[in-house]
Amino acid sequence: MLGVLSGAVSVLRSARTVTQWQHVADLSASSKTASVLAVVPARNEEATLPSLLSGLVGQPGVRVVVVDDSSADATALVARSGGAEVIESSGPDFGWAGKTHAMHLGVHAAQDEEWLLFMDADVTCTPDLAG
Repeated sequence: MLGVLSGAVSVLRSARTVTQWQHVADLSASSKTASVLAVVPARNEEATLPSLLSGLVGQPGVRVVVVDDSSADATALVARSGGAEVIESSGPDFGWAGKTHAMHLGVHAAQDEEWLLFMDADVTCTPDLAG
């Protein structure tokens, strides 16, 4: 009896999940080009940023913001030369970890973007990632 009841509850949960997902708008259907803010927290990433930015900057509807978190190298210069906007930080406020603080600063740069995309600086992406 307990097995039948457990199975019925499982079926009901699955049905509810399917119903909820049917109401989630498909990104491609919501607009021809979704507006995306790509936030890249970066500390001492001058060597890795060019690979990321070459695939991310210039994608339709994507605005790239690199948050330079007290880098001792040319991270900000590389980010700007790669076509990204740069927010310079002198480090996290009291009680914050570095990366989460940088992500927080990047979110505050959002304007009218529909989506937020967080990318690490050492990631390589294809030019159709957001499309």
